[in-house]
Amino acid sequence: MRTPARRPASHNRIYIFESEIEAMVGETHRFPNQETGGDLFGFWTHTLEPVVYLACGPGPGARRSSVRFHQDADYLGAMHAQAFDGFGAQHVGDWHSHHTLGLDRPSGVDCHTIDEVFRNHDLPGFIACIATLRDVGERESNWSRLWCRTNDRDLTVQLQSFLFRPEERAEQLCEWVLLPGVSPIRSAISEGRVKGDGTRRILYPRESSAASLRAQANGLELPDDAWYQTEAGAVRLRSELSALELLGARTTLRILPDSSELCADVKHDRARLRVTFPDGYPVHPPKGV
Repeated sequence: MRTPARRPASHNRIYIFESEIEAMVGETHRFPNQETGGDLFGFWTHTLEPVVYLACGPGPGARRSSVRFHQDADYLGAMHAQAFDGFGAQHVGDWHSHHTLGLDRPSGVDCHTIDEVFRNHDLPGFIACIATLRDVGERESNWSRLWCRTNDRDLTVQLQSFLFRPEERAEQLCEWVLLPGVSPIRSAISEGRVKGDGTRRILYPRESSAASLRAQANGLELPDDAWYQTEAGAVRLRSELSALELLGARTTLRILPDSSELCADVKHDRARLRVTFPDGYPVHPPKGV
């Protein structure tokens, strides 16, 4: 039986890239009444502080309910392989949402599961990150809570992280240390520079140029100044779509014949979304229908 978490000492911190915070917030907001989540990959510092480089989603075959979720095993295996094969990153913890259940800490079931992890594996520690959806008016200032706004003006996502040690009976609340920008592991996977066991393939352009986009034009005469004709544009596109792939979405790119605009058809579970990137992208935002 574990005792309640306590305020962290100076060494209880979790380092995490901003891109991974955004990935968790986006997945939580997509399922406001169901649990969802994924695994955390990264490293441990010399002082045994976790550094999270990748927060993946549950995969396209995940099953969810209001009180539990089951990850897509094939997808999870592929993400483990890509993180380890490309960077030697290890499984340092997991994250999941308690959406609107009112529980912003690991449940008794969560603690029991982590105890089982320690019994079966020789690990220095394990991180559990809990995401909850709150009304904007409920926001409170607290040293352990990270608050993230969503596209919904009335909702915000609260994130709290808890560090478990095999020799300690109480999990410890962690202070967040945000690393700026996109994780290099996320960037590498999005650009196709990391290959795992082939269970899942990256469903967006891997080439280092815009050639793959031009190939989809079906003989259309594309404007020379189109943003996706440039190397920088192709790199930006891969970065934008990487989060969708890591969360289990399937994306198909095509060129619209009437306007030569780039269109992305996105499928996630039963949801369907068509995103059009205007000529002025990224200065002008994409449009979703």
